[in-house]
Amino acid sequence: MAARSSGRGRPKQQPGWYLRCIGGQWCAQEYTESGRGRRRRLSTTDEAEAKRRFADLVQDIEAPGDTLTIAEIFERYIANRKQLGKHCRRMDDAMRYIAPIAIYEPRQLSDDIIVDYIAQRDEAGFAEGTIRTDLTYLSAALNYAVSKEWILSRPPIHRPPPGERRGAYIDRKDAPRFLAACRPEHVRLYAILALATAARPSHILELTWDRVDFAQRQIDFRDPLRPKTRKGRPIVPINDMALDALKLFEPMAETDYVIEHYGKPLGSMWWSIKQAGKRAELGFELYPYCLRHTAAVWMAEDNVPLEAIAQYLGHTSTKITYEYYARYSPTYLQKAAASLNVEPVRAIAAE
Repeated sequence: MAARSSGRGRPKQQPGWYLRCIGGQWCAQEYTESGRGRRRRLSTTDEAEAKRRFADLVQDIEAPGDTLTIAEIFERYIANRKQLGKHCRRMDDAMRYIAPIAIYEPRQLSDDIIVDYIAQRDEAGFAEGTIRTDLTYLSAALNYAVSKEWILSRPPIHRPPPGERRGAYIDRKDAPRFLAACRPEHVRLYAILALATAARPSHILELTWDRVDFAQRQIDFRDPLRPKTRKGRPIVPINDMALDALKLFEPMAETDYVIEHYGKPLGSMWWSIKQAGKRAELGFELYPYCLRHTAAVWMAEDNVPLEAIAQYLGHTSTKITYEYYARYSPTYLQKAAASLNVEPVRAIAAE
């Protein structure tokens, strides 16, 4: 560690922390083998005070016994999410996938390490979206560590660019064939509810019979045991297709959960829905979330108002509904297109 102010034309810095003055404000700048790393503001314009704060900062960084590895931070972050009632299955997967870099301390995490990790995952056949999700969870865990003051700052995490949103959906004419391919019976019930309610996969799997109101023909996806999150859980009506299926299965229920198998609730329908899609020969790889997307597309194709679709999907804002589903409505932008007509040109074209 060394203290010095900024300057140009100097040789490459040795790894460590340095005191710098940028625009009259003092800060602590870290240098790694690959170049500049983290920067911490010292919130002072006085050089003497900056040196004192810099010394305290360096002492905190080098304090023995206070360092945590990425794996330890990730474990604590997931434990906190579980205490808050969050679904952590995907986070558990991410922790397993980042094992090659989890042995490092956050301050050791350089761009080169992240780039090599991405390259290795890519060579192993993982999609860019999967790699990006894992690194996003890592970034969230490190932000959590900063908030708890376990680490001074989060190192920059380079991530692959976001891919295109998966837009696969089932055509109406293929729906009967798909439902017939759903087996065993609990898979078919799940598929019917997914298409009839447009609910998120986890919300369907967590649904209990006490929130199915046959008298009012409503399903309440709000879980009183879970805290409210930004992903809304709506109350939706039960259509005829779902009503017939629910009445068939309700007398045979062995647990409180609507979707069960051998007397146990299920944590995922990913494999079952994917296999049903293959048997139905839909021509694309089907996932549980595709059923929610399918339901939204069908409603848009039937000219259901986008505000109503947003409520059905549990969107807290219609912005995302317009962004992804407006284009499926046959009348969307028709008025705008009609306003661009030039009548004389139409007459010439008709001749």
